[in-house]
Amino acid sequence: CDDNTVPPGTSTSTIARPLLGSVPYGGPGIYDCTVPGTIAITYDDGPYIYTDHVLDVLKSYNAKATFFITGNNNGKGEIDNTANPWATTIKRAYADGHQIASHTWTHPFLSSLTSAQRKQQMYSNEMALRNILGFFPTYMRPPYSDCTRASGCEADMKALGYHITYFDVDTVDYNNDSPTLIQNAKNNFAKGIAAGSSSTADYLVIGHDIHYQTVYNLTAYMLDTLLAKGYKPVTVGECLGDPQANWYRSAPGSVFTSATATPTSTSSAATVSPTRASTDGTCGGATAYTCFGSSFGNCCSANGKCGSTDVYCGVGCQATFGTCGSSNVSDSLSTSTIISSSSTSIAPSASATIISSDATCGGTTGLTCFGSTFGNCCSVNGWCGSTVAYCGAGCQAGFGTCNPASSAAAPASPSTSTSQAVVSSAVVSSTVVVSSSASSTRAATSSTPAAVSSSAAPSASALKVSTDATCGVDLQPATAAQAAKPGSAHAHNLCLDGQSNPCSIFLASLYVQDDEPSSNDIYELGEAVDNHC
Repeated sequence: CDDNTVPPGTSTSTIARPLLGSVPYGGPGIYDCTVPGTIAITYDDGPYIYTDHVLDVLKSYNAKATFFITGNNNGKGEIDNTANPWATTIKRAYADGHQIASHTWTHPFLSSLTSAQRKQQMYSNEMALRNILGFFPTYMRPPYSDCTRASGCEADMKALGYHITYFDVDTVDYNNDSPTLIQNAKNNFAKGIAAGSSSTADYLVIGHDIHYQTVYNLTAYMLDTLLAKGYKPVTVGECLGDPQANWYRSAPGSVFTSATATPTSTSSAATVSPTRASTDGTCGGATAYTCFGSSFGNCCSANGKCGSTDVYCGVGCQATFGTCGSSNVSDSLSTSTIISSSSTSIAPSASATIISSDATCGGTTGLTCFGSTFGNCCSVNGWCGSTVAYCGAGCQAGFGTCNPASSAAAPASPSTSTSQAVVSSAVVSSTVVVSSSASSTRAATSSTPAAVSSSAAPSASALKVSTDATCGVDLQPATAAQAAKPGSAHAHNLCLDGQSNPCSIFLASLYVQDDEPSSNDIYELGEAVDNHC
């Protein structure tokens, strides 16, 4: 029985759950987005045998979505059991920039359970996702949309620190999974978004990646339709204006299980066949590049990207094109900012004694931020600063101070003679989390996937194509008028790959004048954190 299984490892029940941000926790739940021009497509009940294909479709459109993961339903087996393919799929979804959320462990009617049973449903799914990703989500969707106030479910979800997430557009795809009936689901979607304008409206859509027609038919239709109407396909967190730092909670005690062989933690040596180290963060069969010796990390992920976290070095890692295994994984997660369960200020380690002179820090450079002009905190991705993006969750205490209150030094103002933000080619990993505001270029209003608006084309004089996977903002203001704006900046490098993906700008708080990246965009109210392709 699915309900009787519990993921291995430490229980997540004792983890602190601060209620951060302005999005409501518990209560009657969230039914619609709040950011005009966005549509959040969500998928329930997976992963399943079709999920990898829906990821392919989303990638071809440069679209983001949210996956409400069920841990052990429909006889598919536990998502964290390495004998099953689900962990690899979940890692890929996260690495592709999609949001991972919870749909309980075994998909029960939550209102019919006791409080203890409800909480165990959430704890079990947390533990499994923790075993896969190293963290668990703060967003959840109740199975069957069943979480009533009278049963105590709404209060339980708030106590557990969850945003209860419903929807305002129901495709009813689960009742229309055939080549002819799927048109009903398409009509439901089209009708659901027909009344609004992309300048003022926003929508939260539900579908299911366990149904063939949803994945192979409905998804492309939804993307074509919303793009033609001028909407941007985003995650739930983005459509609610919730900073990505609030989407997950860090969780120790990961354990992988397998019905077959126990995975080894021994690092695999790279084979000698691919001899060229990657210069753009790609690797594997398509490029024949190896990650071994590259600046992005030594591991080649299942999807052909170099990095140094478990997403790259763990399940699916391609040993032919780099090293694999837990010994290559950085101690700190470098692909996302995760909510910390502790707010204690941490003093810098005495081991790192050379003060950073270029804003880099941490394991790759060995430099400390403590006493630097950029700020005393070393971020999860190895950059010095003094805001919560640097001093909060994931901050590397061994290379500076942590917690915003403990960082007295503000970043130094850049000299007006500086023509480019400090960007190191010695990147800890190829960053895979995509900025919520600047990463997904809206496609042109045609049905062609991944068509990029001509307005997004970089100016030859203002932008140059990145050659080392770094990109982002030039801390020198674009004009004298902009110099008066705190934190103003303009785009400098552009990332161009097979999908013509724009540069991802990582800021503590990011606001952009429009959603078409150009040399005139102004990114305000934040500091550049990590700017990588």
